Amino acid sequence: MKHTILSERELRLIEGLIGKYGIIVSFAQIYDQLKDSLSKQETRNLVAKLFRNDWLIRIKKGSYAIADLSSHNFLGISPLVIASVFVPESYVSFEAGLNFYKLFDQMVKTVTSVCKLKSKKYYFQNLKYRFVKVKEDLYFGFKEVSLEGKTIRIAEIEKIVLDYLYLRNDTYSIHLVLEKLREGKENFDFNKMVGYAARYPVGVKRRLGFLLDLLEIDTERLRKQLAGNTGYSKLTRRSKIFNSKWRIYYEDRLTRQSPV
Repeated sequence: MKHTILSERELRLIEGLIGKYGIIVSFAQIYDQLKDSLSKQETRNLVAKLFRNDWLIRIKKGSYAIADLSSHNFLGISPLVIASVFVPESYVSFEAGLNFYKLFDQMVKTVTSVCKLKSKKYYFQNLKYRFVKVKEDLYFGFKEVSLEGKTIRIAEIEKIVLDYLYLRNDTYSIHLVLEKLREGKENFDFNKMVGYAARYPVGVKRRLGFLLDLLEIDTERLRKQLAGNTGYSKLTRRSKIFNSKWRIYYEDRLTRQSPV
């Protein structure tokens, strides 16, 4: 990392940008601060200089993070803010979402968000940002919060569970969901969760019903949602034991410490 000294004009620019927009800015916002004194091309040249000297770091084309003036680094930027810059029409879910609610205390190496666009991934500051696509009618169940001067979208805690059950069926993810449901029962609105589940495919309803039975949560509303459905589903790819109530295959180790 370079350690060049900012000129007085550059320092005033950066301080003004942080004061007005926070630490994430667009080229349009930078130009708006300078248009009375610099042309658009001159602004591009200045941005390129600040980028070369590590005072700006490109997140994506036209969007930059500003280095902390005291420590000249970017460690203070929340990954949730970065995710919202990559794909504004998205909401953070999965491990990073659980971390927001203080239900996941491990270091998050991948920030996964849900969007309506094509699935894609980015890398920034040693973190992976992954965006998974869902149908329009499943893009719901999030709230907007203010973080570091930016408005970001974060999944409601009940929606995080359903995102897991819909988009992941590996053993690790199902164990994680069951663990968080068991450890933090008081954090979840199960009526809301079951209501949201009505919009999901049969397989998600079966997975949720099976897990809620393990926790001795009332599942009568879910049973009604499944009335008349035949066939079967799998809780995980490795599931081999059949549960006739939910018509779902599960793994034995999921039930060893829980009532069935």
